[in-house]
Amino acid sequence: MDKTEFSAYFAVFTTTPESVKVVFPDLLGLETVGENFDDAYKLAVEVLSEWLATTKESGLLPKSTFEDLSNQYSGLIVPVPVDPKMMKKHEKKTRVNISLSTKTLRIIDDYALNQGMNRSEFLEKAALSLIGQK
Repeated sequence: MDKTEFSAYFAVFTTTPESVKVVFPDLLGLETVGENFDDAYKLAVEVLSEWLATTKESGLLPKSTFEDLSNQYSGLIVPVPVDPKMMKKHEKKTRVNISLSTKTLRIIDDYALNQGMNRSEFLEKAALSLIGQK
């Protein structure tokens, strides 16, 4: 099962007087806690995206239906969207060694800084743009 196959995963939100706990029944061991519902929801989107970007396929269970979860859990069942930008942020990075002229490197660094990027982000974006991918 492809972990990016779904645009959202169901999570169970359980409220206590102190916090809101979020559990993803279909994603082994994935949970988070927020101070309130809004906080818990934002954290759920982030941990879901990070989890999907870094976890092997073996951590996925078949996706449950809303009805299945309603019969098993008493909390509020909410679909939490997968954020592709957050997933990309958490993808495993590989360090590389390249040689560039000092002048070229300075131009890259100046441009990247003006665009709010670091060197690695710029080089990745430029390379993907050149080969026609986003």
